[in-house]
Amino acid sequence: VCSSDLAGAELCRRLGFPVVIGELLAGLLLGPSVFGHFAPGLFTLTFPQQAMQYHLLEVVGILGMVLLLLMTGLETDLRLLRGLGRSALVASAAGMALPFAMGFGLGMWMPEGYLAAPQQRILFSLFLATALSISAMPVIAKILMDLDLTRRNIGVVILSAGVIDDTTGWLMLSLIAGAVSQGAVKLTDLAKTLGLTAAFLVASAVILYPLLRWLVRLTAQRARTPDSDMVLIICVTLICAAITEWIGIHAVFGAFVVGVVLRQVPSLRAESVQRIEGFVLSILGPIFFGIVGLKVDIWQLQGGGMLAIVLTVACLGKLIGCSAGGMLGGMRFWESLSVAVAMNARGAMELVVAMIGLSLGILNQQMFSIIVC
Repeated sequence: VCSSDLAGAELCRRLGFPVVIGELLAGLLLGPSVFGHFAPGLFTLTFPQQAMQYHLLEVVGILGMVLLLLMTGLETDLRLLRGLGRSALVASAAGMALPFAMGFGLGMWMPEGYLAAPQQRILFSLFLATALSISAMPVIAKILMDLDLTRRNIGVVILSAGVIDDTTGWLMLSLIAGAVSQGAVKLTDLAKTLGLTAAFLVASAVILYPLLRWLVRLTAQRARTPDSDMVLIICVTLICAAITEWIGIHAVFGAFVVGVVLRQVPSLRAESVQRIEGFVLSILGPIFFGIVGLKVDIWQLQGGGMLAIVLTVACLGKLIGCSAGGMLGGMRFWESLSVAVAMNARGAMELVVAMIGLSLGILNQQMFSIIVC
């Protein structure tokens, strides 16, 4: 899986496309969409269908997913929020509110055949609404860097809006995941999950941040073991991921928060971050994206009618919402449209959301394939 993903990534990089496309396509080719459809016997021999063996591959993918969110948090600079203008705030709010409303309405209308648990339609609709309203901060940042827009006003507005979108989207997703784990939407459970999540965020700012500042500085100055700061980062990430999983929200949220906190630590060595990033993006990330592709069966899309509807709702919601919000915030039309186009980037975040939905039993195989597409 990893070698195929790297081959696909190299091909897309040479063609000028995002690397993640090649990693996904490699998984699609190896999965039931192509390999399993045209050579089912060889596919079964290559990928044994025993649950225990497949879970071993999934464990590596889950680790990649958690560390991928760590890297996302490390790229999220909260200091941008200090200079957040009215334009970014209104554009981000409208760019989330409209897709959320449209996604919720789509989920309530969607035929039962697309629901993994028809009796939990409200949870499904809330999840679909969150999936359609979330953006991908790493993709947005990479696009702006490629276009040399990070230091221009429009770039700062887009980055600021992206920070709000990412943080709000993951918080909503975490609350929904907590509700799903309880089996139903209960106000008391939601209140408990929200309270514990708020306590975790406060503890991250009041306890975790100063603790990490001290530990990172201590390992950099006193530790004689090579790469001790990398071990510290991974251990803290896994501990916080386990805490958020225990709270009732997904483990990736804890990893994301650790990344955001570590981004503010001044003594964090850039070389250590680059080495973790190299391992995650070269090995664990491609395996995760490859597993996503392995789980997609395009033959279950039934002609692609619902796929077209979901894509239309997803794109129009962001384009109309962010454009209207930007203009309400005082931006010109073309500036607002630029923000809307940038905020339409989903990328790796949408894949993580889809995997979470599948693992929680919110999405069936058909709906999972639609969201990945």
